[in-house]
Amino acid sequence: PLWQKRFDAALPAVATGAILVAADSSDRLTAFDMQSGEVVWRQEGLFLRDLTGLAADARAIWVVDGEGFLHGLSPADGQFIGRTRLDGPLSGPMRSLQDGGLLVQTVNGRLTLLRP
Repeated sequence: PLWQKRFDAALPAVATGAILVAADSSDRLTAFDMQSGEVVWRQEGLFLRDLTGLAADARAIWVVDGEGFLHGLSPADGQFIGRTRLDGPLSGPMRSLQDGGLLVQTVNGRLTLLRP
């Protein structure tokens, strides 16, 4: 292994560029440098928000909370860069598309394609 960390992950980690982002069991996000494993940033603004999904693309780290809010975070520093309300929590994993779109499906049966 290049590196290993002990981390109480609650969702599958996602990667974009040179970072890997993981959510812990208290819904705090941590970004790790892919080469060294060192912490790049932490975001605690979603603490105990019952995160239901995590995705990443070149523009943002995307996370959906239990109330159905889709949050966009900057990959550079973890700061919030956008937010929109979906019609509920996710029913499955989000998909980042190669052309820059984000596909989400909620438990209420709505399939949404988001584009920049």
